[in-house]
Amino acid sequence: MNKNLVIAIVITFVLIGIAVVVGNTNKKDAEIAQVATEEVIGESTVFYAEYDPSVTFEIIFAEELAKFVGSDLDGIILTQVESASGAKYENKEANVAVWNKGSQVTIYKNDIEIFTGIEGEAPPVVEPETSTTTAEVDERLTASNWVWSKTEINDGRVLEPSTPGAFILSFAKDGTVRLKTDCNSFSGMYTATLTSVKISSLGGTEMACAETNETDLTRSLIDPMEFFFTEAGDLVLQIPYDSGSIIFTKEGGVVDAESV
Repeated sequence: MNKNLVIAIVITFVLIGIAVVVGNTNKKDAEIAQVATEEVIGESTVFYAEYDPSVTFEIIFAEELAKFVGSDLDGIILTQVESASGAKYENKEANVAVWNKGSQVTIYKNDIEIFTGIEGEAPPVVEPETSTTTAEVDERLTASNWVWSKTEINDGRVLEPSTPGAFILSFAKDGTVRLKTDCNSFSGMYTATLTSVKISSLGGTEMACAETNETDLTRSLIDPMEFFFTEAGDLVLQIPYDSGSIIFTKEGGVVDAESV
């Protein structure tokens, strides 16, 4: 037999074999996709993000398949691929991948991790205790303006206002806070519980006054602080890390949001 003819026959059989393998693979993938489209056998699993339980993804896992339910990936079907650990699913056309390890799942989109979550029902979101809704807090903090008396530092120093009686702090019932010094006026927001207060977004005028020590007070108000009232009715804000106490005396009268 002609040598060239033998080579041609061998090449022909090899090509036929490759075509059969490719055809069977494509057929299998098509069958899997068809099954996933028409009927996915498996229960849906919800995964929630630990950093924010309100962020969830729902996925149906079937034999060699995974399918998204809801979210912006709704309906995307992924096929299981080989992985070193856990179960990995891919949809190359959508460039989406899912890696399932035990009760944890990681989702990739365009090769970027977009979600890591845990299987199960997300814990209830506990709303922080906010302040101006408690009658006791309202009555004590908002019933009067507070005049800065002094700040006692735990190293023995005592800081007193450059102009006694001119530094007035006001907590209004709408959650706003105002501070008037002997130089500038400030305003911001606050939240509080029965024992703590946090002032945020405190901003104000920017007059330059040579004799004022307003920064001794304003710098101390930017961190969350525990507070209590003395028997005499003074308000004491405790500086974090047991650094000292800011003491205010009650000016009296109902707070007027525009009065300080």
